[in-house]
Amino acid sequence: MAKVGHPYVPEILHNHHPDLIDAIKNNATFIVVTVHNGFAFTTKFMSSHQRQVTTIVADQDYVKNKVFKRTGINAEITLIDRDQYCLLKLVKALNQNKIVCCDIDFPKNKSDKFTFISPTLFVLASQQQIPMYFARYEISGLGALSVVFTGPNKICSPEKSANAFINFINENRLQKRELLLAKF
Repeated sequence: MAKVGHPYVPEILHNHHPDLIDAIKNNATFIVVTVHNGFAFTTKFMSSHQRQVTTIVADQDYVKNKVFKRTGINAEITLIDRDQYCLLKLVKALNQNKIVCCDIDFPKNKSDKFTFISPTLFVLASQQQIPMYFARYEISGLGALSVVFTGPNKICSPEKSANAFINFINENRLQKRELLLAKF
């Protein structure tokens, strides 16, 4: 609908995850990971609670002018370019009590589907002992979008946590996504 000029910003519900709501209200530092879907619903949900949100992006102009607009994001979101310095910038954001929201799936090359899961944030969460939440989206028969969260996950083994994330994304889905963990 957005491609043909009809803005579509669905109502976003969430699964009322009490630990997450407490973390938001208590200004806790944490990471939220999900997969690409053409929107930025997790970022919108977090920023709607007056929290500063940071995310890594491949193309800032595209995200600001397309993804954020079609998602209805009006808040100031810190965008970090996906480059060799992005993890240093993420650590700085986390030290400033910002929430980090990232889509962590990526294609092998530009013509492929988003099938690989980056292990980088799982390693960062493990090393820095930062709680991590997983998020996925479900659409009801009435067209309402729910953001479903699980966590906080204390990341002890990045590989096991990444595999748990893949299982969470595919839980209760009619059509499973083929997701593979990229090499560490």
